[in-house]
Amino acid sequence: METRRGRRLDPVESAGTEAQAPGAAAQHSLCNMKLVVNGKPMEFAESPSVAEVCRAIGAPLDRTAILINDHIVQRAAYEQHRFREGDRVEIVTLVRGG
Repeated sequence: METRRGRRLDPVESAGTEAQAPGAAAQHSLCNMKLVVNGKPMEFAESPSVAEVCRAIGAPLDRTAILINDHIVQRAAYEQHRFREGDRVEIVTLVRGG
């Protein structure tokens, strides 16, 4: 799990029960960011950057293409671009092979 300024950054499934860090119930409930990542609803404890979401789901930044609401995000903006509530995110990992 990665943290930034003491907040959780890892995704939490939004179906039913939500995993929370001990003692973080009040903070978590106030800062939920809901996104749809590859068609799956997810929640984050704050407005994450593209890079933070990729790291949280294990997608390699150097081999990943990101679309937010059907718009491609340039790799140079992965650290700076922040999500907004309800964004639809498609993360495609490129693989080698034939």
